[in-house]
Amino acid sequence: MQRADRYLYPVALLCAALIGLGLLRRGPDVQAAAQAPVPAGTADLQSEIASQYQDLAAFRGGDDARLPVLRERAQRICQQWKRCDVLDVIEYYARLDRAARLRGVEDEKTMLALRERAGKAGAAGLDEQAWQDERAELLDELEQLVSSIPPDGDRVPAAHAAALAAHLRVEHLRRAPWLGEEMRSSELAALDRNLSESQEVFVRAGMLRPRIELDWIGGVCARAEDRLGEAETGFER
Repeated sequence: MQRADRYLYPVALLCAALIGLGLLRRGPDVQAAAQAPVPAGTADLQSEIASQYQDLAAFRGGDDARLPVLRERAQRICQQWKRCDVLDVIEYYARLDRAARLRGVEDEKTMLALRERAGKAGAAGLDEQAWQDERAELLDELEQLVSSIPPDGDRVPAAHAAALAAHLRVEHLRRAPWLGEEMRSSELAALDRNLSESQEVFVRAGMLRPRIELDWIGGVCARAEDRLGEAETGFER
């Protein structure tokens, strides 16, 4: 039997690359970027972003007094470095009440645990049947998480869960050519739903980088459906 790690795209690796680079690059571009000089003020921006993450974590954890500082710093980051998406992110969380933010922290822990479990399953060398069983359980638990978060709650963990589900589905489509037409159509429909759920929340929350990951998945999905024009657009974004 084929090993299950052929069916699971290395989610953690891709996410780390997206977070570290901020965009998807081809190999030569990565080498060129590594040799390029660091723009002036980059270190200051990174320091501001790090402070913003710390204060945002505290605000999500119930420290309401952090909001004025978050807004002031977000405005500064927007004006000095044109990273105005930071403003959108802060306002997304500012619109949530304290209970919703606290619930979001717990839902994020659940999502991260499922992501870690998916990564470990991919590295465990499970046979095909064992992997398919684990994949089905992961998809079920991800769906439960997505559906359990109310519309007026913090839906960002739901968006990440839907994106992980999309990863599992798109790799299944890429690595399982033996799927029948009906099963393939069902997977594609579920994949489109996951992408829509995730994209809608990330747009509403002003989060740019996770949407690059979704563009990549959308490109793979379009290629699977022989929509070549859409596939090229997805891969090039």
